[in-house]
Order: sequence, then structure tokens, then C-alpha cells
Amino acid sequence: MNVLKTRAEAKQAVASFRKVQEDMKAKQMALRAEQGELEQRVKANEVTFYTAVGTLRTSSLQQGQVTLYRLTDPANGRTVVYLRSDDPKLGQYIGAFIGVKGEVATDSQLNLRVVTMNSFESVSPAKVGQSIAAQIVPPSLLPGGTGTANANAGNE
Repeated sequence: MNVLKTRAEAKQAVASFRKVQEDMKAKQMALRAEQGELEQRVKANEVTFYTAVGTLRTSSLQQGQVTLYRLTDPANGRTVVYLRSDDPKLGQYIGAFIGVKGEVATDSQLNLRVVTMNSFESVSPAKVGQSIAAQIVPPSLLPGGTGTANANAGNE
């Protein structure tokens, strides 16, 4: 009789263990699903940071071996900041709205803010302030911006 009682208890313990295992698997699946949802939300709300954004234009100011470009405000064409780059691909983006990454400095000879670029890519001006942030932004794209202010860079 003790053997039957012990077997019944063991059978019940195994069943209880399996139930706990199934519950743990269900919780693990729920956590994985929640993790996937959170990763999608983070990706949807991801912000890309740039040094500067604006419409790429050529500059009439050229100095030295590296080509000088300018990023302009798309609303009024005013120069926001100058770019220094020897990347031959950059010329294909003239007239396009781009985001650039690099170092900002004031050029002592030109007395202008210049970004020495590391990288660039085409971006949407509509996403500035949402999924795109930059250290230097055209005034018309700032909250409440009108596009009439000059951004301390000069006009060409």
C-alpha cells in the first residue's frame, strides 16, 4: 500500500513539475513576444544624430585642395554651414537634402563655420525634429521656424 501511495505521489509530483514547466514556457514565449514588440517600438522611434542637415549646394568660395560646399536652408537658400570634403560622391547630391556627420570648427581664414565631413546621407527634411536630430539645423526647420533668420554662416 505504501508503494502505491509513493507512486501516486511521485506521479502527482511529475505532473506538477510538467505543469510548472509548461507555465514557464508560456511565460517565456510571452516575454519574447513583448521583447519583439519593444524592439519594433524602439526602432520606430529611433533618432539619428547628425552634425548638420540642409540642402547641399556648391560654394563659390574655394580654398586649398579640399572642395568647399554649403548646406542651405531649403526654405530660403541661405547658407547654414559650410562643408569641407574630398568625397567625389558628394557632388551627386547637389540640390538634395542631406545629413552630415563630422567636426565643426570656425575657419580662421574664411571666418565661417565649417564641417569637416566623415560621412553623409540623403535624409527627409520632414523627419527633422522627429527621427532626425542635428547640431546645426536650418532655421525654417526649427519649431516655429520661419526661414528668415541667418544661421551665423553667411550668404552666397
